[in-house]
Amino acid sequence: ETVASMARDLGMLRVNVLFPSGSGETLLLPEHSKVGDLKLLAQRSFGKGFLKLVTAEGHGLNPEDSLQAAGVQDGEHLTAV
Repeated sequence: ETVASMARDLGMLRVNVLFPSGSGETLLLPEHSKVGDLKLLAQRSFGKGFLKLVTAEGHGLNPEDSLQAAGVQDGEHLTAV
């Protein structure tokens, strides 16, 4: 069984958060989390602050929205700006 399928079974999402420079990492969090939870996890993981998370299409995500409402899916790639 892969890590991805085990994470899904546990109700977790894998989200790839990258900086414009290309550095970044994959974070794991409960699927019912808010965008703000992901932002905070990423800030702690990277040890630096940033203003917002942006989709591949260039849309900024509202920290108050749930990941589901924001359309964030397992394996999503977001940019921290």
